[in-house]
Amino acid sequence: ETVQPVLATLQLPSVAIFSGHTIDKPGLEPPRFPPALELRIRERISLSLSSSDVCETFSSCACGSDIILIEEAAQLGLSVNIVPPFPLEVTIRKCVSIAPGNWEERLRKTLSLPNVRLLPAESDEIGEESDDIAYDFTNREAFGLAVLKSRISYLPLIGISVWNGEISSANGCTATAVM
Repeated sequence: ETVQPVLATLQLPSVAIFSGHTIDKPGLEPPRFPPALELRIRERISLSLSSSDVCETFSSCACGSDIILIEEAAQLGLSVNIVPPFPLEVTIRKCVSIAPGNWEERLRKTLSLPNVRLLPAESDEIGEESDDIAYDFTNREAFGLAVLKSRISYLPLIGISVWNGEISSANGCTATAVM
């Protein structure tokens, strides 16, 4: 209790939890994250990380906004925690190599950096019909880890998302993670 008034006067870095859309596959209608917006999304993610003085991030690693967040955070020298829904090779097959682009190469490049940690997956490949359960669990796990880090280090927790604002009831999607 005596720590809180002191903390309120300090300019502390923050811990960030992230969730965002995958890059659109060709022909997705309506579009959510068309490839043409990648640079704009990258700039906004970088600005969010810098303006909030983020020191550590927690996210998954799907193609699109997750990988962009990981790249930007790693480039800024932040501590990056990747929470995959499945073991790495299964995650790459189901979440990374699902849209055109060099997403797998970009992810693997960041995994070689000293400030990037791939956490162990808590679920195995459990079948296509149950993937949304694994994605929902991953969102909750990443959030829980970020909250824990924030609390034990007395740092503020912020949320960053790339979300089109559309409500969805699908488990494990960006809308349910944000809401």
